[in-house]
Amino acid sequence: MPNGRPDPERLLHLLEDEEKSTLRGKLKIFFGASAGVGKTYAMLHAAHELLSEGINVIVGIAETHGRSETEELLVGLPKLPTRSVSHKGIVLQEFDLDAALHLKPAILLLDEFAHSNPIGSRHPKRWQDVKELLEAGIDVHTTLNVQHLESLNDVVARITGISVKETIPDLIFDQADEITLVDIPTDELLDRLKEGKVYLNSNLMESARLNFFKRSNLIALREMALRRTAERVDAQMKLYNITEFAGGEILSPRLMVCVGPDLLSLRLVRATKRMADRIGAPWFAVYVQNEKHLLLSTKEQERLDRTLRIAEQMGSKIEYIYSQNALKELIAFAKKNAVTRIVIGKTPKPRWREIIFGSLADGLIRSSDGIEITVISSFVDEPEDEKKQSKYKSFNIKPYIYSFTSVVLATIVGFLIVPYMDVLNVIMLYLMTLTGIAAFFSKGPSLFAALSAVICFNLFFLDPKLDLQITNKDYILTFIMMFITSFFISSLSSRLKSQAMFAQKREKDTSLLYAMTREFSIVRGHKAMAEIAARHLGLSFNANIVFWIPNEEDQLSLFYPENRSIAVKEEMVAKWSFEHGQIAGHETSTMPSAQGIYFPLIVSSKTIGAVGLVPKEKNHRFSNQQLSLIETFANLIASSFDRANTALVVEESIINAESQRLRSILLASISQDLLIPLTTLTKFSHDLLEKNTLSENDKKNVLRKINQESHKISQIIDNIMLLSKKHADI
Repeated sequence: MPNGRPDPERLLHLLEDEEKSTLRGKLKIFFGASAGVGKTYAMLHAAHELLSEGINVIVGIAETHGRSETEELLVGLPKLPTRSVSHKGIVLQEFDLDAALHLKPAILLLDEFAHSNPIGSRHPKRWQDVKELLEAGIDVHTTLNVQHLESLNDVVARITGISVKETIPDLIFDQADEITLVDIPTDELLDRLKEGKVYLNSNLMESARLNFFKRSNLIALREMALRRTAERVDAQMKLYNITEFAGGEILSPRLMVCVGPDLLSLRLVRATKRMADRIGAPWFAVYVQNEKHLLLSTKEQERLDRTLRIAEQMGSKIEYIYSQNALKELIAFAKKNAVTRIVIGKTPKPRWREIIFGSLADGLIRSSDGIEITVISSFVDEPEDEKKQSKYKSFNIKPYIYSFTSVVLATIVGFLIVPYMDVLNVIMLYLMTLTGIAAFFSKGPSLFAALSAVICFNLFFLDPKLDLQITNKDYILTFIMMFITSFFISSLSSRLKSQAMFAQKREKDTSLLYAMTREFSIVRGHKAMAEIAARHLGLSFNANIVFWIPNEEDQLSLFYPENRSIAVKEEMVAKWSFEHGQIAGHETSTMPSAQGIYFPLIVSSKTIGAVGLVPKEKNHRFSNQQLSLIETFANLIASSFDRANTALVVEESIINAESQRLRSILLASISQDLLIPLTTLTKFSHDLLEKNTLSENDKKNVLRKINQESHKISQIIDNIMLLSKKHADI
């Protein structure tokens, strides 16, 4: 806030948030350190007070775990009927989201915020159900333990030795309207555990006491819960200060975390989120793509996508950088976006590798130029299967065989030419061979070929023959040059290949967008545009494409392809995506078990339809970058559809205006054509009525004139009827 004034942009965001909050429901979280502190009890007790005030409160789900004092509080509270779900042969009673949306109570009680829904539910997680309830304007009260926060997941695992699978994004917790801390002393909680008030099963109680419910664990969890609540209060105070106080730092802090496909990256993301929360700073998650990205295994690609997805859920802005020089681009990005701290991981490596190949973390420290660098090292080793996979995943023996064969052939050729030429020419032959190998293969085969060439040259062309002892010291420099040449050429070749592949990919994506835009510009009508979009998207992503747009009754219906049988579940996903303006379907946070993934077609904050991609291959998954590209395609399609709608409206307006003009001209001309015959008829009719002295011959002439003029009027009326019929047909 420079010059003692509040930041206008932050004030604008604050006003926008306040406006949105008037339409959304309110979220209240009863927050505690662990099970047994009384979160559900406190939530139900507060519900009775609200009910006594005449507020419509309904219990959606309340997990009492058999505790008598908690079950007593359920008496007198209206309950929402549950839905029966079969899971692994067991019938479960689960929360009914559609029933809650239909009843739309003022406040809904929904226990266990981090609960995972059964397969086949609309959302895989309960917090996503809550999000939809809030968007529908329903207030929700829920409960949460500190170990279920995503940013603290690794810390809890390190302290307790137990990895919690059910987590919620910190962004959802931070956006809650009210956090009520439910806390009791550690000794009191342990007493409750001994008395059987936490777990009724004695075996389960004993197991909990020896593992999770250790005194040290509970103290640490209690500290985390108190600290997290305090951080939230501090963040709210800073937000309050935006409108109430002046002053502050000119440069607000910004964080950046460098992520990759390794196991450490998820820990880095969580640590950065915690740092950002403490100082109330925005943060970026940056991934640098180079030639190594092309060698990622399927598991590593999935891990990278999951890390970036979790970072986005925590409130980070995701950025991709295409570069071979990661150090240079990271520093440039940090300076461009005014980043004040960079968080990077460092896995233990032999010192000789860091000396030869360098370390990105050390490079950032040397080149930071005033930017804070936080280095976090891994505290656990990779599982054995991960080590084996990372060690052997990209090993291919064929390049080594080809390299060795090439060196053997060069050695044979050397035997043939050495009687006629100096032995130095054999060195040039080896260098030429190594250059070719380095151009086609990676560093490993190239260095292996260089070593093989050195050994072969020493064994077969230097005295004493078949002896690795080097008598001529001058050749040592030659051998070193062979290694250096092979290393640099293979490095440059690998870099050029990866750059070419990235360039081809970007060119392909750009060409697809350009081709579709060009074809859209020369066709008319939604159906033709849908066919073009389906062809391009289907070829690019190996999927069947479906389009949904509202019909005349404003109900979403299948538009393309026509007469195709669509499963009811897929139709539900498409409608949800259309109604909520969010991506839904396959491997998303909404109905992930669906076959297809559906994108809303949004133009100027208005949803005009939905497009779905159903993969042709079973178990196919879209990467984060593919989803971003598909979203770009969807935006282009939506804009084209909107332009087509606008063009139709304009065309109808022009036709209506032209019809009105023609109608005016026609009426004017008809009026002129009818005026003369009508005047003549009036005159002759008057003569017949008023003039009794007319002779029989004059009467016949008058009647003949009347008949002629009547015939003219009849012809004009026939022409009008014919024109009206033609206009109606058009």
